[in-house]
This record gives sequence, structure tokens and C-alpha cells, in this order.
Amino acid sequence: MFIPFHIVYEHIFLSFILLHRILIGMRKRYTGGEVTRRLLPFKSQSEERLRERSYLTKAQAKTVLGVGEEVLQALINQGILRTVKKPMGSAQSRTLFLIDKGSAQALLREWEDLIPLDAVARSFLGTTRAGVIELEDAGILLPKRGPNTDGYKFRLYSDADIKQLEKNLLLHSRKAFECPADCVSLPKFASLVGIPLVDLLKEIFEGHFILVETDAHQPLLQRLVISRAGIRGFLEEFKQRRREKLGFLTSHQVALKLGISERVLKRWTRNGLLDGRKLAIDGKKPTLLFQKEALETFHSTYIFMEEAAQWLGVVPSTVRKYMYKGILHPVVGRSTGDGSNRLLFLRQEIESLLLPEYLTVDEVVSVLGIDRTRVYRLIQSGELPSIRQSVRSSKREKICLLPSDVDAYQQRMVDLAPRNRLPGKEM
Repeated sequence: MFIPFHIVYEHIFLSFILLHRILIGMRKRYTGGEVTRRLLPFKSQSEERLRERSYLTKAQAKTVLGVGEEVLQALINQGILRTVKKPMGSAQSRTLFLIDKGSAQALLREWEDLIPLDAVARSFLGTTRAGVIELEDAGILLPKRGPNTDGYKFRLYSDADIKQLEKNLLLHSRKAFECPADCVSLPKFASLVGIPLVDLLKEIFEGHFILVETDAHQPLLQRLVISRAGIRGFLEEFKQRRREKLGFLTSHQVALKLGISERVLKRWTRNGLLDGRKLAIDGKKPTLLFQKEALETFHSTYIFMEEAAQWLGVVPSTVRKYMYKGILHPVVGRSTGDGSNRLLFLRQEIESLLLPEYLTVDEVVSVLGIDRTRVYRLIQSGELPSIRQSVRSSKREKICLLPSDVDAYQQRMVDLAPRNRLPGKEM
């Protein structure tokens, strides 16, 4: 279908006229604040007109004061910023919420040379408001005014203090023209590893790792980065320092100290021989950790077979003979059915064999009133339990008996003897 040229031309002309009127309306009605890309060309044309006006939009007020929506609303609610509602439209059925420019300028004069919390968090540091408050609690960045400083309702910071923090951080960083491969910013690093940003800053100031400074136009914490390879190395050292500071040992460290496998260590922990707990002190994932006091308690309560043999002055096979005779009773080990190869005894039971209250064969002869041959027969038959201790001056072993075992045997003889026989005499 053919359309005459003059009709097409007329439609184009009318479209230009309509667009021109729309643009003129935009110039008259634009009040500043956040705009889309289509309206950006008209923003600069209205700046002079905006300076002449005695009010600001909420978006303009937030930009001028450097605060967020929450703080702006609090300033309005407290009457610090005066507001006015201006009717809009031909029917004036809509209203525009405006803020008195004079009250905003008065607040700026009160805040002279000070920076609000929102601006510090967003523009200077590149973190959250909560993150900046954590820095205050840690004493890293203190506000000049605030609830914890002079009772002022809002936190205000000195530019000099912010620059000093920046200087201190840059002392522990090196410049780079471009971001290294797989690098992350400091706040993201804290989120990834589950370590508070404040703790990371303390680690930086103590010289435990070096950051890389990239784009100088970014906020401070956003332009300080670390590579993922550097994160892995730092985490290992950080976890070790944290555990040492809190007095904790890993299951691997405890297993090495005890000379057992981690599998056996975990089984002993479940059985209550060692006090271990799963804690997340060094990241997001809980791990099995042991306090040094728990290891000391274990050593003071239990003793391994090899150490027991040294204490008793015998070879390990002799300790096994004591087990078979019922003199020693292992807590864990192959004979107890718990699956462990290492034999573990109560230290108190071993110490009882070392007490100087044992009796020699001659003393037993005197106590029971029987001859040496009879005593040796009783020992050989097992009626009198005995232990053998090596004599350091020779390779011989001497036979020792516990007084309690001798008393028990003597009592049995009394119960079996006729009433006309003297107790303790051989039948």
C-alpha cells in the first residue's frame, strides 16, 4: 500500500512537536534527586533553579547530608529537619514530600568537618553500618560524636581519623596495577571464611598477612584484596594461633602426642576417656578439639603398658602376666574388646604396686607361720597373687606380695581351720 509523502511528513512533524512539549514539561517539573538515564540531560539544566528553591527532595537531602533512609527518617521524626507537603498536578490531588533546605543547611553547619556513619560506611570504607560500629567497639575507628562518645543521637566521624585508619592499613599492603587472579575484597574475605572483619583487621595490624591495593577510586576496604591462594595459607596459620591462644589442640595433635591413630582417639573420646568437644572457633565448620587440661587429666589418670612396665621395672610381657593373674586390669585394649591394640591401665592401680608396703617371701613366712616351700607352692598355684620386680643391681627378679592378698589368704585359712586350731597355723 502506497502512502503519500505529505502524509508521512505531517506525522513526523506532529511527533516532533509533541516530543518538544514533553521535554519542556520535564524541565519545569524536574526537582532533582535520582533520575533515569533518559532524564540525565535535564539534570544539569535545572541545578541553578534548584539552588534558588527553599526545599529539597528526600533523595537530595540524603545526598547533601550523606545519610541513608533510616537516619533521614529519624532526623525528620525528631524535628531536626523541617518538612512540607506541596500539592502537585492541575487538580492538586497529589502531594510531594519536601524538606526545608534551611534546616538541612543548619544541620550541616552543626556537623561541620564531621562525616555521618552512613557516608563512612558506604563511601569511605565500603562496608555496612554494622561493620563500622564493630570497628568502634574494637577501638579501631572511634566517632567524634555518638551515643557512646558524648551521648549524641548520631555517630559522626572525623576525616583525619578515617585517613589515619587508611594510612595504617596501607602500611600492610602493596600496590598492584590490576587485581590478581581470583582475588576477593577484604569484606568478602571475612564473609567467605566466617571470621569477623574486626578480627581480620587485627591480624593485618599484627603483620600476619599482606593485602594488595588495587583501584584507588574504590572505598578503602573494597580496594584492599587478597588472592584465594593467600586465603588458604592465612587460614591454616590463623586457626593454629587461635587454638594456641585458647589452649586447644586438634585431634591430629593429640593423636601424635599419645602415639595412637585418630580413629582410636575418637573412640576413646566417645567412651569418655578423653574430654573433646566440637567447636567452631576457627571458621564456620565445627571441628573436634581438646583442651590442654584434658590431655593432662588423661595422663594423670591412665598409663600405657610400656610406661607401666618401666615403672614396675619389668618387661612388657611380665605386665601381661599380671593381667592374666588378675593383678592388673586394663581399661582398654585387645583383651577388653574395644578394638584397640594399645593397652591402657589406671595409673592409680600401677602406683599401688609401687607402694613400699609389699611383703617379701620371708615376711610372708613370718606372718603366716609356714615354711618357704609352702609359700612358693601357694604362689605357684595362684592362691597367693604375687608380682615380680627386677633388682637393679642384678638381672634377678624378686617376688613381692601385697599385704591385702596375704591378709585375704589368712582370713580364708581361719574360716576353714577347726576351732581348736590357732589361726594362721598350717593344717
